[in-house]
Amino acid sequence: MYKYIIILITVLLSLNGNAQSDSLYFSVSSYYSNNLLHKTDTIAIKDMKQTLDVHFYKKHFHLFYGLPKQLIKKKYKNQEIVEWSNPENEQANWSDSYTYDTKGRLIEYKYSGCMICSQLPWGYTLTYDENDHMIEQRTYFLSFSHTYEEGEIKTNFKLNEEHKDYTKLTYDTNGSIIALEKYSVHGIEKEIRQLL
Repeated sequence: MYKYIIILITVLLSLNGNAQSDSLYFSVSSYYSNNLLHKTDTIAIKDMKQTLDVHFYKKHFHLFYGLPKQLIKKKYKNQEIVEWSNPENEQANWSDSYTYDTKGRLIEYKYSGCMICSQLPWGYTLTYDENDHMIEQRTYFLSFSHTYEEGEIKTNFKLNEEHKDYTKLTYDTNGSIIALEKYSVHGIEKEIRQLL
């Protein structure tokens, strides 16, 4: 009888060991506004097939709001692309504006805001390293006005107040994000590190 119990325990432990190896582990630290550590949790994520890029962190840690699925679009080199939700109705309308650099990398996003929706205008800038990895996102708030030029709606943005909210990313040699630090005007807010 004991022999069967030992075999059963061994099988269950090996299954548990296999299940644990199918997960990625992260240390998530939250801080008070004066940079004092509030708490640190270890989180297991069963998503081994996904690349550890900004979209992984967006999906699992609810970061990078407003970030599009594709950061590099070579066809938009040196362009600003403005997408209106409803070009015919200025009152119930908003726009998303995407600015690309000489390599076709998204370097700035602006959301016009929506008066009816009570959403304020905001935006962010992105910085890349030499390998085209996004290494920093800085958010800010905008004021805006609409004008009509040549029969088209134009949005004029003005930087209202730049906030010190930014996120820094650290990559390994394989191009996977292994650490993320999110800062607010008060200092570090959140730190996420992959546990190896």
